[in-house]
Amino acid sequence: MSKNRHMKNFIKRIWAIVFAWKVPTASDEEMKYADCIITHEFGDQHTVSATTEQMVKLGVQLAKRYGLPLITQFPGDTVALREGVVPYMVITKHAQGKYLDTEEVNRQLSVEAFRLKWKRVIAITHPDHAWRVGQNLRYHRLIPLFPDLSTITYDEHCSRKTVRDRQHFIPWEIAARVFYYCKGYLYS
Repeated sequence: MSKNRHMKNFIKRIWAIVFAWKVPTASDEEMKYADCIITHEFGDQHTVSATTEQMVKLGVQLAKRYGLPLITQFPGDTVALREGVVPYMVITKHAQGKYLDTEEVNRQLSVEAFRLKWKRVIAITHPDHAWRVGQNLRYHRLIPLFPDLSTITYDEHCSRKTVRDRQHFIPWEIAARVFYYCKGYLYS
């Protein structure tokens, strides 16, 4: 590949990292053929934020509708249990004891998914986090399907300032995307 082509690809990738905020919404027909559902955490990883509560309730609703196993990131399992669904798997900590980030959650999911020959994952996260979640799931050779995420909002009372509102989250998310790009954690 020529230098010019490499530069064009690089610029397109950086453009997406900064400006891609929407993901396609999967149809009911697509979601009924999914293998599992993953709900990410969007808070401080110790208490259930209002955002995490919304995401897990959507996951529970879809798990009941499609009869799919629900995988949650801690502490979302408490919401699922309260809503009458026992999570198939709860991702509670990083394998090496580090911060439990999107990459590690999706890596742990992918290990279980490959063991069970699962490929199609309904991914539930905050809409402003969905692009990176989807790219990272693809990096792990999984197919992300996103339900309508438009009802998921920020929790202005969350103890973690960076996820309280869009003004604080977007710069954080862009930095995380650049980091993931540099580490090779995004699908290319």
